[in-house]
Amino acid sequence: MNLSTFARNSYRFVPALRSSSLFIPQRLQPARTQWNRVCKPVAIVAVLRHYSKRGDYEMSVDKDELKQRLTPLQYSVTQEHGTERAFTGEYYKLKDDGLYHCVVCDAVLFKSDTKYDSGSGWPSFYDLAEKGMVKLHRDSSHGMVRTECVCAKCGAHLGHVFDDGPQPTGLRYCINSASLKFDPKKKPEKSDL
Repeated sequence: MNLSTFARNSYRFVPALRSSSLFIPQRLQPARTQWNRVCKPVAIVAVLRHYSKRGDYEMSVDKDELKQRLTPLQYSVTQEHGTERAFTGEYYKLKDDGLYHCVVCDAVLFKSDTKYDSGSGWPSFYDLAEKGMVKLHRDSSHGMVRTECVCAKCGAHLGHVFDDGPQPTGLRYCINSASLKFDPKKKPEKSDL
């Protein structure tokens, strides 16, 4: 099946593509025949691009199981590309030593020694725990062009990365607390000897 056949078949099964009112306000809509000829292929290409980048991860996740295991905010952030309100996240002000894991698949993403206060309202890190733990995608939602961070293992949305961070990397990984799980570093027990 070639791309144009796939796009024509997908159009029938994706409700958002059938409803022209999702794309253009009613008063600005062209005649129905003109809408189908001009706008439908663009919408299909956008949907195909979105789904093509979601399938190249080590592990697939069961959405029903995640809905049971995660809080509504965690599910919204990691699976629906949502965000938590600034200055409200559980790990925003946390200064303890430890590791930050993906809340979906438990992959180690960040270390506490790379966390800093950026003033953005979300936990910020200037480096990853290990190279390749995060994949980056272009995000042009909300009228902005940003770089989205997703977990390289499961594809969970984490946040965004910007190039205004401190040295040595110059990066600021601006991450939602809801996409993270903190594992504190255990302190050695004192000996009575």
